[in-house]
Amino acid sequence: IDNKILKASGNDDLQFLQLQIKNLDSQIQFLKTENQQLGEELGYYQQDIPDNGDFIVVYHYSDNPDYEQIREYWMSTRYLDDVADNLNAVFNLPFDISINVMDCGEVNAFYQSSDSSIVLCYELLSDIDYNFSELDISEETWEELSNGAAFFVLAHEMGHALIDVYGLPIVAKEEDAADQFATIILLETHDKGQTAVNGGATL
Repeated sequence: IDNKILKASGNDDLQFLQLQIKNLDSQIQFLKTENQQLGEELGYYQQDIPDNGDFIVVYHYSDNPDYEQIREYWMSTRYLDDVADNLNAVFNLPFDISINVMDCGEVNAFYQSSDSSIVLCYELLSDIDYNFSELDISEETWEELSNGAAFFVLAHEMGHALIDVYGLPIVAKEEDAADQFATIILLETHDKGQTAVNGGATL
């Protein structure tokens, strides 16, 4: 993903966020019309793949006390595990794909084809929390958007993983394809999918 995250503060940024969400709504309607075709394509490419694996979330210890709090939050809520479980129920995987939530030394998240793993950095989760906390919104809305943005990032990287594992042909930019995958799969499989997409719109 792009490491530049919206540095939000004050009413101007709140208005910008609202505009982003409004513009996203029209894009979502278009993507929903593409959902059936996407489902058929994914179904075609996974039809011969044995279901021998799952997405598995692994929370790594951190020496940073702040990141330990983040680890304990996500472990206790199991919100990221829910996203993984939803995709495990839909897609066949020939082997396990680990989702490593860990220290990275930078604000980032990425898929590694070398070992078929996903890395979600504590630095990124911390940055997302901070950026939404700067908005003039309620604590409940802040938590929903912050968590939603994390869901979107994870679903985006899972999209990269499936493109790689299934050998999907991508005619446009893979980043755009992963964004579309994240949008559709969250809307279709997660009860907070709309909020997740709204949160992801700020990344």
